Amino acid sequence: MKVLKVLKVLAFALFMSTSAFAENEPELTKKISSKVSVSLKGVTLDQLSKEKVTVTFNIVNGAINVLDIDGCDPTLNDRVIEEMEKISVKKYEESETYRIKLRFKQI
Repeated sequence: MKVLKVLKVLAFALFMSTSAFAENEPELTKKISSKVSVSLKGVTLDQLSKEKVTVTFNIVNGAINVLDIDGCDPTLNDRVIEEMEKISVKKYEESETYRIKLRFKQI
């Protein structure tokens, strides 16, 4: 049991050491933020706070490939994935794993 926990921690540490925050690539962050236009119809968000969605992705053949998404609302998560996978990003490193945090607020 302890060996399994240690392996999980090591795998996570390895993943973190090979991933890059998209925030470190301001052009990539700006491009994604400007192109992800998600309808919040049917999505329940807290009126007083912003919903944060963290997306882990890599780039394959100039397109975003979402590896993981962490957000509170499954409908919002699905819409973010759909929008991100439409974005063309040709000039970024394909061997990197990126993470970006997107925030949404109902008005």
